[in-house]
Amino acid sequence: MRLSGDVASHPGPRPNRAPPADAAAVPDAPAAPVAVVADGDAALRQRIGATLAGAGWRVHEAADGLGTLELVRALQPAVVVLAAELAELDGLAVCWAIGHDPLLAATRLVLTTVDAQLVERRHELGAGAHAYLLKPFDGAALAGVLARLWG
Repeated sequence: MRLSGDVASHPGPRPNRAPPADAAAVPDAPAAPVAVVADGDAALRQRIGATLAGAGWRVHEAADGLGTLELVRALQPAVVVLAAELAELDGLAVCWAIGHDPLLAATRLVLTTVDAQLVERRHELGAGAHAYLLKPFDGAALAGVLARLWG
């Protein structure tokens, strides 16, 4: 995996938009979009978070499925990047729960997995993810998925 950087949980520009010279001095500066990253692997979670933060997202992290669902319900993020392989509640169940919550209808779901068969069977599983990434993936692959989701 070639993702790099430190996780930043600070406001930044919207994707595809240059940040103002001093966002704090601009009263109309748009709030950074919120992303939740969920993976049991802390190092991977941080690398994905750093990639998103570098693109202007405000990133929050969760290590398991129940924590992810609680965080998503509280924050109502624009995107959730989550592993299919999560403790407590797997990523497929989390996707299904988010997809069936009317308050989270605008949230886009990117499911990551090491299981190529899961990616191949995504339609029949009906988890409701908007995109799938097979691990390992790099920052460019994640950026491409986000670009497709927000066209």
